[in-house]
Amino acid sequence: MDIAKEDLERCKKVVGSLFLKRKGIELTDAQLTSITKDIMIISDSHGGSFASDIILGFAKGYIDSNLYEKYIDTNQSKFEDLIADAKSDIQIYLDNPNTMPSYMTQSQLEMIMKELDELDTLKAKLQLLTKLNEAKISIKDEGTISADDLEKELEL
Repeated sequence: MDIAKEDLERCKKVVGSLFLKRKGIELTDAQLTSITKDIMIISDSHGGSFASDIILGFAKGYIDSNLYEKYIDTNQSKFEDLIADAKSDIQIYLDNPNTMPSYMTQSQLEMIMKELDELDTLKAKLQLLTKLNEAKISIKDEGTISADDLEKELEL
């Protein structure tokens, strides 16, 4: 499918602002371009145009279905793998001091391990804040329901 540069740039603005508003995620240009092209292809395959309102509708569905994760989680997974590998290597050195590199002391390795553990804590906090932001946006966009309505919906 051939996408005009002007259409792509306009659609990127729509998709980028929606991601920031709905997910609190600011995408890199490469991520935004890939995701926007996906959305434009979906729109085209359903007979839609590249008009901003049409792209906005498809982008909402794309985001709500978490289809974007294939572009975002890849780097995150690689980072998490690197952290896990580093922690594993450091633990081996701590468990076997005779294998420790000559340029590192045990206290330095323990400090590095502590900092890597703190990264896990920061990641958890970031995930929590992201979910809270999503909830805040959902409440703003969709409102809330009363406790009575919730009980009825859950058949309590």
